[in-house]
Amino acid sequence: MAKRTEARRFITLIDNFYDFKVRVICSASTPLSSLFLHQQHDSELEQSRILMDDLGLSQSTAEGLSMFTGEEEVFAFQRTISRLTEMQTEQYWTEGDRSKK
Repeated sequence: MAKRTEARRFITLIDNFYDFKVRVICSASTPLSSLFLHQQHDSELEQSRILMDDLGLSQSTAEGLSMFTGEEEVFAFQRTISRLTEMQTEQYWTEGDRSKK
């Protein structure tokens, strides 16, 4: 992912909005299901190789680590898509209505 930092910030933003029942209106040029497509670039591969070398890790050892497999990002992306989907529901908007409290 070329914009990993930006994606993590967006995920954190949505997590906070969701946790505090903030009602959000936003738009995107792509459907939610395509929001976090992972395309690994050569620079990312090179950075991973350098880090593996610095840590003295073999390819087989690194494959089991979440920082190299991207498992944590995949989970966070799926959670964010789920939350954004839920945040579109009438129930979410009703529960977030502070004027009734």
